[in-house]
Amino acid sequence: MRRKNRVAGFGVVMAILVLTSCGEVPTAQESSPQNAEVHVEENGGQISEEDEAGKDADENPGTEEIDEVETESTDIRTESFKSAANIEETVLVDENDIKITATELNYTDYSVELGLLIENNSSVNLSFTSGTLGYDRNAVNGYMVGDGYLNADVSAGKKSHETISFSKDALALYGITEVANIQIGFSVQDDDYEDFYTGMGQVNTSATDSYDYEDSNYQKSIKSGIWETAYNCSIDYYAEEELYNQNDIRVVSEALLTNKDGEKIILIEIVNDSQEMIYGVASEITVNGLIVNGSNWSAEAINPGTRRVIDMPITSMLDKVYWPVFGIQEIGEFAFSFAVENAAHEEIAVSEEIRIGLMGEASAVDDSGEELYSDNGIRIISKGLFEDPREYSDDIHLMLLVENQSSEAVFIDEEYGSLSVNGFMTDCSAYRGDAVPGKYAIVDVTMRGSSLEENKIAEIEEITNIEITLEIRNLQYGTVDKPTIAVEY
Repeated sequence: MRRKNRVAGFGVVMAILVLTSCGEVPTAQESSPQNAEVHVEENGGQISEEDEAGKDADENPGTEEIDEVETESTDIRTESFKSAANIEETVLVDENDIKITATELNYTDYSVELGLLIENNSSVNLSFTSGTLGYDRNAVNGYMVGDGYLNADVSAGKKSHETISFSKDALALYGITEVANIQIGFSVQDDDYEDFYTGMGQVNTSATDSYDYEDSNYQKSIKSGIWETAYNCSIDYYAEEELYNQNDIRVVSEALLTNKDGEKIILIEIVNDSQEMIYGVASEITVNGLIVNGSNWSAEAINPGTRRVIDMPITSMLDKVYWPVFGIQEIGEFAFSFAVENAAHEEIAVSEEIRIGLMGEASAVDDSGEELYSDNGIRIISKGLFEDPREYSDDIHLMLLVENQSSEAVFIDEEYGSLSVNGFMTDCSAYRGDAVPGKYAIVDVTMRGSSLEENKIAEIEEITNIEITLEIRNLQYGTVDKPTIAVEY
C-alpha cells in the first residue's frame, strides 16, 4: 500500500497521466458484474444507448497514448480548437510595487500561450510563480486547470517577458475548444522565501461575449465519448448526482475510469458558487468499507464561480495486488469524507461522508486470518507476508487488518525500533492504520530488504517469526493500548 498526502495542483490531468496506456473500452456485458445490460441515464449510471448511437464512428482513433502528441487521437482533439480569440493588453496585478500585464494570446498546434510582462518596481529581488503544487489557482472558462506553470526570477527594478501555456488536450477534457477567459493566480516571494504578494487576475478574450458556457463543459465532454476515444479507457460509471450542498459548495458529478491494466480512478466534480476561494478537502477514503487512505488525500483550491474535477486513483492508495487479500473484487461502494476550508485552511462547512454506489452491493471485507489482538473494541488480524510489488524492491510487507468496533476513532502505528524478525532486530517503516468506528483499516509494516539481508534472511520463506509492538492511540494522541504481538510461520 502506498499512502501519501497531497496538496492542490494535481487535478484531473494527473488522472489522465495514469491512463496513458489505456486499453479498449469493455462492452456493457464485460463491465457489469452480473453481465447485465448496461444503460446510462442523465442523472446517473452507465452511458445511455442514445449517447452511444450518437457517437460518430470516425471518432475512434485507436490505441494511441497521451504522451505521443503526434498521434491520430491528438489530431482529433486539437483540430476543432478555435484559435481566433485574442486579447487586449490587460493588467492582472498592480500592487506592492509589482505589475503583471497580459500582453498577447498565441496558439501552437498543441497549446494556448498567454504572454505576460512582469515588472518588479520594488527594491528587492522577487520570484513569481503560478500553477505550482503550492499555489494552484489557474482557471480557463470557469474550470480550474493544472496548466499555466510559471517560475520567473525578476531582480529589483527590472522587467521580464514570460509565457505560460495551456494544453489543448487538457482543455478538451473540460469541453473547452475556445478560450473565453483565463484566471491566473500568482505567488510572489522574496529571496528569504517570505510572501510578498499572493492574488489573482483575469483576462477576457474577444470570445467572452459569444462563448456558450452551457454547451461547452466537462459533463458534456465525458458523455460525448472523447475520453474513451482519446485515451482508449473505459468509463465504468458516471452520474450527475448532487451528493453535497453546503454554503454554495456542491459536488455535482461522479465518475469511475479504468485503464487496460485495471487501474481505477474516481473523478469528482466540485462547484464553488460562493464569493471566496475555497479548498475542497478529501480524506478517509474507503472502498467497500475498507479505509485505503485515512489522511487527507487532496486539498484542491477552487476559485469563486469556478469548478474543479479532482482525481482519486484508487490503485495509488492500495496496490491492486492486495485487493484479493482484503476481499475486493469489484468496487461496489466508494466513500470519502469531504470538507470545505477557506484560504486560511479553516473549516467553514461541516465535513460530510460522501458515498457513491458503483457496482451494486459492495462485497464484505475479508477479515479471515490469525487474530493477533482483540480488546478495547479493536481487532487486529494478520493477513500474511507479501513481497513488495515493485520490481526493484527486496522489501517484505506484513499486512495487518484492523477492525474498529469501538465508539471512537483510533490510529495504529508501530513503536519505533520494536520489530524483530527471527529474533533479530530489523529496520522497518509502517503506514499507520486510521480506523473510524464501524470500519476496517490497514497497517502495512514494511521490513527493509537491506536489513533482512544483514540478518541472513534472503527469501520470504525463511521468516519463521515476527514480533512487533503496536501503539493504539485516539485522535487526541492518548494511548488506548500498546500490545506486543507475535506471528509464527
